[in-house]
Amino acid sequence: RSRRLRWGKDGERNTGLQVGYRTDRTFVTRGGHIGVMSKKDDGMELVTEIECKDGQGKAFSPSKMLLTQEDTSLLLLSSAKKSSVMRMDMNRGQIVEEYHNTLYGNDIAVNGIATATKSDPLTSA
Repeated sequence: RSRRLRWGKDGERNTGLQVGYRTDRTFVTRGGHIGVMSKKDDGMELVTEIECKDGQGKAFSPSKMLLTQEDTSLLLLSSAKKSSVMRMDMNRGQIVEEYHNTLYGNDIAVNGIATATKSDPLTSA
């Protein structure tokens, strides 16, 4: 049985997906929102919806994301802030840190994010 999960704005499409390693949660980006899903016997259930806002409270749409630290942190890239990586605390649902990529005062765009080793998402460090 298929049912449609309604969240985000109408007309927006899913653009990112991260599946939890330590939890049964799945994280899906749609526009400026992150949907937190839980697996059920008959499909997926929307647990909560997080609006993406940077440290200054400005809304943004994540272009890429990476789940880390035993599913407690989500690293996000934004096409609006090409030289920044933002870290969202998944327990709070807020951006708690923002890293700027600069060299000699010049912004350098971040095109992707990845873990150093395969087991990094499973560690708390």
